[in-house]
Amino acid sequence: MGVQELDLDTNFYFAVAGIHIGNLAYYFLAMAAIFVHVTCAANWMLQSRGATVANNLSIFIMIVGIGTAAFITLLLAEVFYPIAVPAEYGLMFG
Repeated sequence: MGVQELDLDTNFYFAVAGIHIGNLAYYFLAMAAIFVHVTCAANWMLQSRGATVANNLSIFIMIVGIGTAAFITLLLAEVFYPIAVPAEYGLMFG
């Protein structure tokens, strides 16, 4: 069954239900990849200001990005508090 057939929104509950079927690593890697790509772009644009500034900012962006990705992934995995997912969202992945 698809999202349209079940008349579901792809909201927070949809993401949490997707985590419950074992996609935890994929969510983390997808978010981390976004920050790594932003870091590469920032590093490329800041090379004119010097390699040290560009490298330091790149390291900072990657640390913040990977930390944010880890936090969001742990939040969706219900590490901080339980999340009551409506049963209809479980049908999408079950």
